[in-house]
Amino acid sequence: MNFWRVRLRVSGQRDFSEEAWERNEIGIWYGAWTCEDLKQARSVTMRPEDVRKYLNDMPAQLDLGWEVTESHFNTIIRFESIAEDDWIVVYLAQQHKLGLAQVESQFQSTLDHPFNNWDDGGEIFKYRKIRAKKSFEVSELPDAYRLLSSQGRSNVHEFHGMRGHVDLLVQCETVRELQDTIRAMPFDKLLDFYGASGWESFCFAYLIMEQKFVPTGLSIGRTLKDFDIVGRARTDGRRIVAQCKKHPTPQPIDRSFLSAITPQDIAYYFAYGGISDEVPSGTIIVTGADARNWAMSHSNGQLYRKLLLGEPV
Repeated sequence: MNFWRVRLRVSGQRDFSEEAWERNEIGIWYGAWTCEDLKQARSVTMRPEDVRKYLNDMPAQLDLGWEVTESHFNTIIRFESIAEDDWIVVYLAQQHKLGLAQVESQFQSTLDHPFNNWDDGGEIFKYRKIRAKKSFEVSELPDAYRLLSSQGRSNVHEFHGMRGHVDLLVQCETVRELQDTIRAMPFDKLLDFYGASGWESFCFAYLIMEQKFVPTGLSIGRTLKDFDIVGRARTDGRRIVAQCKKHPTPQPIDRSFLSAITPQDIAYYFAYGGISDEVPSGTIIVTGADARNWAMSHSNGQLYRKLLLGEPV
């Protein structure tokens, strides 16, 4: 079973997600050809580059003034290959919901479909019917779920990094069921569930709560070459620097990180799986095990866990 995020935007502008959802459809455009044209092209040749040339040589496609590129064609193939036991995710922006469904039909198109883009040159909507629909209010889900709609650049993206998040939505029928499942996770499993970005978020929160960290003009994860987090301590103004590593097993500490530290810095190295070599004095190591102990036994950690899960404090 695979999981896919599908955007229903034509010409990179109008979004048909809500309308398609109401019609129990999911689809793409990418040209003036029809599904019958694609079938005819494949009756002549199965080589992708030749099939693409066949579609681009059609008079209706030539009239558009642009070609079905290799990237377009790869997206078409991904959409067509979604299996009936796979799940698709659609962001329903007007409703502020994530919609999940399974496809149930073959690739199809009609010349009278209301989503055909006649106003912008004549692109034909190619679609598949969907079933087993369910939706979740984004505001009621853990914050990490806000990232699902923006995963991947293509209009048809297969989930990898956030696969576990979608899988849990598939398993649950209600937000309450999902929340109860997450709350039952041990803290280390919870950090596994949130992935690399969740580990960075934890590191950021840890520094705020334990060191009174204040960011000073640099974004988390996109700061300097050697640091993921840079800021100052609110108490004495000392610079705080940190690196966040989500590798599951012990690894050597990044030497470039050590060489960039000054004696005046408060330096943290958040190594989820631990450190496999000696750590110079002055560098504070926080592992996944340390994070779990902090969340379970320290007052700040217990507060953080409640905030993370959206529980009353």
